Amino acid sequence: MTTRPRQGRAGQPLVIACASASSNPPSDVSWLKDGNEIIGIDKGQVNSDYGGWSTRSELELIPTEADDGEIYACQAMNELIARAVSDAVTLDILCE
Repeated sequence: MTTRPRQGRAGQPLVIACASASSNPPSDVSWLKDGNEIIGIDKGQVNSDYGGWSTRSELELIPTEADDGEIYACQAMNELIARAVSDAVTLDILCE
């Protein structure tokens, strides 16, 4: 997972990007905040290692001071193995 910019500023756009590892069939990517699913932006799939696909997704946020320390998780699930892999990022928001 990556954030652009690396450190967010309150009131300024922030993008959190997630890409799954190589998978065949492609993984489904979902986002969670506080254990609740939230809607991300599907960025499609790209060819990846070993003939598989990497699924990409992003969240676009305008963080506030209250978002400092919030945890966003990205979860990739492959239907054939019925197992999810996840990663998370803790927001570090600079206040004006």
